[in-house]
Amino acid sequence: MFRAFSPLGRGVADTLRATRLAAAHEDLQRADPTRGDTVREIAHRWGFASPSRFAAHYRNAYGVSPKWVLDR
Repeated sequence: MFRAFSPLGRGVADTLRATRLAAAHEDLQRADPTRGDTVREIAHRWGFASPSRFAAHYRNAYGVSPKWVLDR
């Protein structure tokens, strides 16, 4: 039912993952590795238990690794 009324045709799980990825993306852009910010910490903050799964979802959504964004 959710998918039928979703503007992007996404199910609940996909919508939640996309929302969490967008929030993590914003955190990565603002993060500072010299202050100790890490991809692992940001992934966990947004509910991703596995940093490697987070990285795979992130690369799929944004085309680059989260580490690249953090280190830019």
